[in-house]
Amino acid sequence: MSELDWLMRVARPRTLAVVAAGIGLSLFGNVLLRYPRQWYREVMYPPVRDVSGQNRDIEEALEARKSLEVQQRYRRVAALLEDAAARGLEVSGLQRKAQLALSLDRPGYRAQALRVLSEIELELPRRPEGLAGVGEDASDLVVPPDAPAVKASGASRRKRR
Repeated sequence: MSELDWLMRVARPRTLAVVAAGIGLSLFGNVLLRYPRQWYREVMYPPVRDVSGQNRDIEEALEARKSLEVQQRYRRVAALLEDAAARGLEVSGLQRKAQLALSLDRPGYRAQALRVLSEIELELPRRPEGLAGVGEDASDLVVPPDAPAVKASGASRRKRR
């Protein structure tokens, strides 16, 4: 059988149609079998459903704990603000900001509320601390015996190699 006879046998319309159908089925077989595969997965591996309702209880307990954390932080910040106001420091803007942070005590906004309350704690005005000065003669200064001696010039110089 020569190559030309073989080509004439393969190039018949019926043979080409069968080959084209085979290629088409193999390419689109995954699409065609999607529904039987999906049915098989649903029958063999059904989705897990919470019939008891315990999942809802756990979520409510977690939300209550997060809400309690926000309220405790607010109480601490409010106490610090009251203390600062009693010392005569200006904290009215921070008090309004703390009230707004308390209004964010809802699911999805609690992290933002905690962040705002932390910022308020950092922004609290502090009373200036007095520093104890050393007298001119420094006679009341107690120096431990093992302290290194300090040079009068203040800066040390090293030799460069």
